[in-house]
Amino acid sequence: ASGYSPSEVRARAGEPLVLVFTRTSEEGCGEVLAIPSHDIRRDLPLNQPVEIALTPSAAGSLRFTCGMDMYDGAIVVE
Repeated sequence: ASGYSPSEVRARAGEPLVLVFTRTSEEGCGEVLAIPSHDIRRDLPLNQPVEIALTPSAAGSLRFTCGMDMYDGAIVVE
């Protein structure tokens, strides 16, 4: 209901990454997860893990957010 936990994840450039998101509350706007820089948008059903696979190509920070852009977090790529 108050955002992502953890809100920051670390990864290495060029290495495949699988993130698992599980929405545990009906409160707030967490029904959708978006990673805009990778054109990823997924529904997050309540209490069901959803895997997101991606391979970050360069160092930097990739932002992830809810569908309404209110909650956010980051994948910090080294």
